[in-house]
Parts: sequence; structure tokens; C-alpha cells
Amino acid sequence: MVIGCNGLIGSSLVRKLLNEGHDVVGYSRRNPDVEHSRFHSYTGELSELNLMISIMLRHHVETVIHNAALSHPKMAEDQPFRMFQVNLSGVLNSIEAARITGVKRYLFASAAGVYGNNISDPVVEDMPLKSECVYDSAKIAAEEVVKNYGLECGIFRIGFVYGPGRIHECPIAMLLREVRENGCVEWNAGLDQYLDYVFIDDVTDGFVKAVEAEKLKYRIYNMGGGRLTPFRDVVDIVRKLYSHAQVKIGRGGLGYDNIGRMDNSRAREDFGYEPKITLEEGIRRYDEWLTGF
Repeated sequence: MVIGCNGLIGSSLVRKLLNEGHDVVGYSRRNPDVEHSRFHSYTGELSELNLMISIMLRHHVETVIHNAALSHPKMAEDQPFRMFQVNLSGVLNSIEAARITGVKRYLFASAAGVYGNNISDPVVEDMPLKSECVYDSAKIAAEEVVKNYGLECGIFRIGFVYGPGRIHECPIAMLLREVRENGCVEWNAGLDQYLDYVFIDDVTDGFVKAVEAEKLKYRIYNMGGGRLTPFRDVVDIVRKLYSHAQVKIGRGGLGYDNIGRMDNSRAREDFGYEPKITLEEGIRRYDEWLTGF
């Protein structure tokens, strides 16, 4: 059961699971654009505990993947109640439904932002967590709920996801759109922003491998691109794609926490997670998707 099946990761994950032969139950506020004989879609709110319980029982759900959230640090940043209501209370309801119905495994999509402003190379799972905003605080609190609830669980601290399907704020998409539309870009800052970029297909592949793993040895896993990447590297790739464009980006950050290279060793050794899409290939594929969007 994929809770939050209509978002960037959720909708892609549903398709990947179906392609791998799984029966999938989707739960979201809106149905995704997926039609398949093995896909059963339900609409509902994260507050509807009884509805989630009835759906899990009806379909004999064995694994729950909770991916529903306000999915960006800058979304609802001035509405802390809403952020905690969705990103914490929603997790509490879905994991309680999983406990009541005897679900075997609960997987939770957390975020690299729980490490705070951390430029380490690498960033490993046992580093202290530092909340820099309401979004990070809600993720940290939800992690505490999941890892101490008594179910077999996997908490995935995911890097900065980009690629086809991402429509919310993304500096790669913003740069590509501006280059295509105007032929030039001039930003005051951004070159020194560090993020661990991970392509959407690599993330969904990691989740599927975790679903299929015989056992999860750890409760917490990094799931990033595994590359220490300043935004200047993104700019260089875009310049190669659009050699005619004039791109001028100043020093400094883009307003995000700086995140160093996430160490994916646990996930690689435990269930075979290995990001395959290079930043160059990922940006090219993202650009092709954005052109037709």
C-alpha cells in the first residue's frame, strides 16, 4: 500500500511496483493517472484512520510505504501547525493502522534535511540530527514515531529528488526553463549551494528493492545520489546542453540547507540500492520531460 500515491515519488513508485509484478493499493487525496488490473486506488485524508484500517484489511496489505507529506521545506513554512498535522500526525495514523491490521513492514520516506546544514563528505546515518526548519522538525519527529512503534520498519533519508514528475520548486528545473525561454539567466546567488541530487528512478528502484528484501538489518538508511555536488556543477551541465545561452550565477546558496555526499553503504549492502543515473544523464532526461510538460 502506497500512502501518498499521487505525488512525485508515489506515482512513480506505483508504476515501478506494478511493472515488477506487485499488487498495489494506492491511497491519496487524488487518484493518480494509473490504470492497471493490479492497482486499487482509494481517495482519503491522512486523518481517516478507520478508512485506512478497512482498506488494509480488505486487501490483506503486507507492506505500507508512507510517502504522503507536504513535500518541500518551503511549503507551508509559515504554517507550523499544518506541517506537523500532515507530516507527523499522518504518519502516526498510518502506522497505527498498520499495527492494528498486522502489516509486516512499514517504510517511511524521510529526507536528507534531517541532518541540517551538513556539508560532510560523507554524511552517514549515525550523525546527529539538526532541525533547521519546521519541515525538518516534522520529519525528525516522524522518524522517532516510526522507529519506536514496534513494527519492522525502514526509514529512508532521501536526497534532493529531481527528474520527470517534479513540478514543485526545483533549482534544476528553474534554470532549465529560464535558459529555454529567455536564452539567458542571471541570478544573484546559487553557485555554492550543495545538495545531494538523486534522480527519481533511482529512488523508486531503491524502494522496490526494500519492499522485496528478505529482512531489513537497520531501521534507517540514506538514499541519495552519493555525490558531493555544488550547484556550479549543475550550471556547467546546463551550459553544455545550451551552449548558446548566457548563464550568470553569483556565489552563495539558494536558500536550502547545504547537504554533503550521502553515504549509501547501508542500503547498498542490505538491499542492493545503487544510484545508476549520473547527474548529466538525469538533467538531460529532466530537460526532455520539461520541454513537453
